[in-house]
Amino acid sequence: MRNILIPNINIILVLAAFGSGGWNVPPSPQNSKLPAQARNAEEGQKPALMCPDKIEVTEQAGVPSTPVAGEHMEWNAPPVKAAHPLEGITIFNGEMGDTQPSLAPDDEVHRGKHYKQTWHVKDYRDRNVWLQCRYQDTRATLAVNIPVQIQNCEFTFDMDAKGNITQPVLECR
Repeated sequence: MRNILIPNINIILVLAAFGSGGWNVPPSPQNSKLPAQARNAEEGQKPALMCPDKIEVTEQAGVPSTPVAGEHMEWNAPPVKAAHPLEGITIFNGEMGDTQPSLAPDDEVHRGKHYKQTWHVKDYRDRNVWLQCRYQDTRATLAVNIPVQIQNCEFTFDMDAKGNITQPVLECR
């Protein structure tokens, strides 16, 4: 694991690389052409904490060391890169690596297939509060200690007929 300092946010990198989603404000029709920092300054807002919309993970199989059919084989295991879209989030308090259960949303509203979950993270500040971003078809995650200035996190998504999360959007302010 490697710690990276990005504008006063300590991110624990738990995978090979992450994609282009970034920790940005989502575009809206009136501001989609501006970079995130410019949109925030223009709107007088602090930067939002968000999960990147996708990550790139490099996987590599371990080369077997036992003989196959009595013979030693020279196996080749080239690394493979794959992009994985955001699947969901977990918010928990404690320390990274603790086996703490996730915090249930303080509020959840859903209409049909549309869901909105809200956590009032300011209420859990007796310990560190973490955001963990989960991605489809991989165990790799991104996790960040949510800065104290952030009061609430809102996760909106649709649920398809098979129970899969689609169109996930997270914003913490």
